[in-house]
Amino acid sequence: MNPTRSRFAPCCLLLTSLLSAQVVYVDADASTNTTNADGTPLVPVVGAIANDNQWQQRQFANGGTILSSNDFTTGSEDCPMLRTTISGLTPTLPYFVYGYQWNTQVDQWRLRLNVDTQQPTAPLQLWHTRGSGSPMSTPLAFNAPSNSVANLGLQFDAAGMETSGHFANPVMIKEGNRWLFEVPLGTFTADLNGQIHVYVDDDPTSGNFNRNWYDGVGYEPAPMPYGPACGAGRIAFRGTPHGNSTISLDLLGSNPNSLGLLMIGLGSLPPFDVGAIGFTPGCFLNVNFAVINLAPTNASGDASWQTTLGPVPAGVTPLFFQWAVLDPALTLTSMTSGLRVGFHP
Repeated sequence: MNPTRSRFAPCCLLLTSLLSAQVVYVDADASTNTTNADGTPLVPVVGAIANDNQWQQRQFANGGTILSSNDFTTGSEDCPMLRTTISGLTPTLPYFVYGYQWNTQVDQWRLRLNVDTQQPTAPLQLWHTRGSGSPMSTPLAFNAPSNSVANLGLQFDAAGMETSGHFANPVMIKEGNRWLFEVPLGTFTADLNGQIHVYVDDDPTSGNFNRNWYDGVGYEPAPMPYGPACGAGRIAFRGTPHGNSTISLDLLGSNPNSLGLLMIGLGSLPPFDVGAIGFTPGCFLNVNFAVINLAPTNASGDASWQTTLGPVPAGVTPLFFQWAVLDPALTLTSMTSGLRVGFHP
């Protein structure tokens, strides 16, 4: 890649319209959507039992159904792997998927999370909230305990419910001496039943300084390509589409050692054949662009444009992106499809 770093012009981030994207939170509940990893019923322990290697359901956090392990100061637990199923999605469409865990100001709680189509055999990725571990989950609230990942700066009311517009439904992000952390698991496609399965496991490290508090999962639509393309290359998005994050718009597999032009707009266009204005016939403009950023392709035909978002206000309009590529003679050789990305706090 040949990354070119920039920042969105303020006009692109301060326009207001209908909210275009938000995370839908799904509370993990043993009675509805959360089972053992093999699909058998989960029967969590209600009440504290030390070192029994069983998930305990406690009346904290969202829904009053937090699932926890390692709640005692001595010993350790190794609880069975769990599976939370997200349902009601559109089959075959892509979604960003998130997991949610809690932490205090000083502890180093952690959780293992992965998305898969069947029960994984290898240990799941371990996500940390504090300390020196990696990767780190994302603090949500503006006053959440800090780690190497910038917090999203979200506000909350007197009951700890998020008020900035990050979530589509009511979600508690602060309770007592604890804060909610978000784990960006990646982009995944819903299966033919409209489902995505998130697998969850604890980390059997000794003591409640390293306990595991699992609350639920979340999802939102991933960026959607639209419109026709011509020539070689495709457009791709990396990152998460919310404030205080770094995103990349990538061009993959296009013409090598050429000039890439990333067009950024506030709206889409009905496909416009640029042959009508003297460029290559059969290539179509899909973006009503306001900004063009330049990035040369490397020997593999890849290029990238990156930007670091600051706080994103609620109501930000979607942005639309499209790559075009010119050869050394500045002849248009290819144009990707457009890409619609909805940003939110």
